[in-house]
Amino acid sequence: MNHYDIKQQYINDNFFIKDAKGVSGGILIVDIIDNKNIILLGKPNIKKREHEYESFGGKKEDYDITSLHTAIREFIEEFFNIKLSTNDINMLAIYIRQQNLIVKQHDFYGISYMINFNGLNQIYQKICDIQKDSNLYKYNINNNFDVNKYIDERIITEIPVDGLNEIKSIHLFNIEDIKMNKIKLRWYTKKIISKMIK
Repeated sequence: MNHYDIKQQYINDNFFIKDAKGVSGGILIVDIIDNKNIILLGKPNIKKREHEYESFGGKKEDYDITSLHTAIREFIEEFFNIKLSTNDINMLAIYIRQQNLIVKQHDFYGISYMINFNGLNQIYQKICDIQKDSNLYKYNINNNFDVNKYIDERIITEIPVDGLNEIKSIHLFNIEDIKMNKIKLRWYTKKIISKMIK
């Protein structure tokens, strides 16, 4: 069975029934560290938004099967700054649903999905499996994604092009600081955090 047949089988079986078609998608990464609720956000590499922070996501492309596929594609482009094939994105979407990696989702101008650090680690491991020669391997410590080392070293200065280089850097924030408006967020990120994180 080829990738197209697998894709059609899951679409025909309503495997992505919780997802929407033809809308945008994004991912929030939220977890608890040292009894504090934290979130990972990106700082844009775009001049007019350089002083704001945002979640990972964006508009659908014609080849995105569902909002989950859009969310995964955008997340991988923005967080890891790499492109995967449509088939690889589809296989990741199937894996994410099979492994129940989505903690919560919310429909607001598209669908936003929340994952935790365990979900992030599993997605990272799958990307390493797909990209055998990836520079991402150096962050794989005993089959765990070293998020802190990754965000310390991940700085993008190249001009944004074709979905890549859009996020300059990634930052870890305490959600309480966000709720107290200590962090400047893009309007959509602020709204979706208020709806998904109580």
